[in-house]
Amino acid sequence: MSKMGKTVILIVILLLALPLSYIGMLYISATSASYSISSVSFPQTTSLVKVLLTRQLDIKLYLRIEGHGPLSVPIKSFHTQIYLEDVYVGHVQSSEPFSIPSSGTSILPLTFHLDLSSVSLSDIQRIIESISSHNGEVKISFDGYVEPIILFFSITVPIKHSVYVLTMSDAPRVVSMDWSSYSAVVGESVAFHVSVKNVFRGSSINGVLNVIVREDVAYGPDVDARVYNFSVQLPPGESKTFSDSFIPYKGASTQGFFLKVLWKNEVLAEQENKYPPRLRVYEKARGEGDPLLQKVWWTVGDKTVTEAEQGDTVKAHVQIKAVGGAVEGTVTI
Repeated sequence: MSKMGKTVILIVILLLALPLSYIGMLYISATSASYSISSVSFPQTTSLVKVLLTRQLDIKLYLRIEGHGPLSVPIKSFHTQIYLEDVYVGHVQSSEPFSIPSSGTSILPLTFHLDLSSVSLSDIQRIIESISSHNGEVKISFDGYVEPIILFFSITVPIKHSVYVLTMSDAPRVVSMDWSSYSAVVGESVAFHVSVKNVFRGSSINGVLNVIVREDVAYGPDVDARVYNFSVQLPPGESKTFSDSFIPYKGASTQGFFLKVLWKNEVLAEQENKYPPRLRVYEKARGEGDPLLQKVWWTVGDKTVTEAEQGDTVKAHVQIKAVGGAVEGTVTI
């Protein structure tokens, strides 16, 4: 073969290799990219539960695209099915032009409107119950794909992602709060216990829990007697009990004391207005034959319970205390 012929063959090979190499780099850039939903929000100003009952839902999501290839690749469209608490609620798509970066990360904001009229009332109720049981946290899942364009044709790259979104406060849930005794005399130290739980599935809780001992004032506004601050660090699903002690006093209008729990100025719980569970305080014991009630509780076996099944053997325990009489001490019946 002549030198001229070899040159022509080499040029033809180069002409074929260059576009094939370019197509190959585009394909590698498109398929090596990673996709995730960086955040999701619900633009409506009212609560998500109320919005779900209207069967009309707006969703704003931020699609995170991380490029790992040599070239930037345009994307034709984005399609996805949306699930709330694993219940299918609709399909959305976006044809807004965007691209996969050649390197680095880009965030694409997308807003969609969902018509939930085809979702059954039982499914809506199941979604609402799940959200309520997790303090307003909602699980939202996406199952779809993007269509990167490789020269004159497009390919399909699947996207499957789930996130947990807080639609209300990031506060823990108060599981219980009580005093070590239902009554006390002035100057006697009484312990209190407040148990909280992180009911979220995707978020840790970090902050300060404020427990306020409030004086129950007869015929007047209640006042803060003492404020306790507890540092809270709870991973999802974890619980913790915080305890301290309080020494009651008695003014002219003091009926007793009760617990109030706050998180970032939001009231989480407050003891109901009756005795017990509020702490009754006395200046001194009321005399022999008239003891102070300390605690009342139920047990099944050796376990303290607040509910029981039919057929269980349940024991009631009443603890009373005598102070200042001929005989002092605590008796549990």
